[in-house]
Amino acid sequence: MNWKRRSLLGKGFWREVYKTRWKGIVPIVDRKKLLLVESNFDVLLFFYVVGRKVAVQWVKEIYMNRMDISTRHVEECASIFPTHNQLNIVKLLDKLVFESEEPISVRRALELARDAARGVAQLHNAPGSPFAHTDLQMRQFLVDTDGTWKLNDFNRVKDAGLRLVDGVPSVEKSMFISEVAKGKWRSLEEYHHLRLDESWISTACHH
Repeated sequence: MNWKRRSLLGKGFWREVYKTRWKGIVPIVDRKKLLLVESNFDVLLFFYVVGRKVAVQWVKEIYMNRMDISTRHVEECASIFPTHNQLNIVKLLDKLVFESEEPISVRRALELARDAARGVAQLHNAPGSPFAHTDLQMRQFLVDTDGTWKLNDFNRVKDAGLRLVDGVPSVEKSMFISEVAKGKWRSLEEYHHLRLDESWISTACHH
């Protein structure tokens, strides 16, 4: 990866997101700040959500030139496949799904990865406005008894759409912001040391 040719797309408290070049393609790299986390790996973007399309491919240059693609959406989707200087697909899948001790096939792992990306796409295309989860990580994706993903922990969700005035969309960008919940625990269940379950948005996100 040509790290010298990187360009900053955005940054937050825990990480910075860059566009760079790697083997002739243009990936998005989510770089964790080394002093804040134990792991120091970079994350190569594998799934990228654009509007209603889930592109299972590397980012194309044209996507980064579109004004309707926010940095937050790029950050959200850059959390699928962590790599440790290697691109062995099985090891990438292990990082994705093997917090559980249940052995699963590569096919099933790919299906779970695809469904996770589709779930993020649904959140970004919610009726009335796109919402940004802002705290996506693998432990936020819970597996139901029927094997389907459920996205957890919406306590830091952000409205990424237009501000509503008396129920009518205005031309102003919504400024809704959830305060960052600092510390290890993120969801209400975790605060009370309870088993994780899917959470829902309990407050209106429009001003």
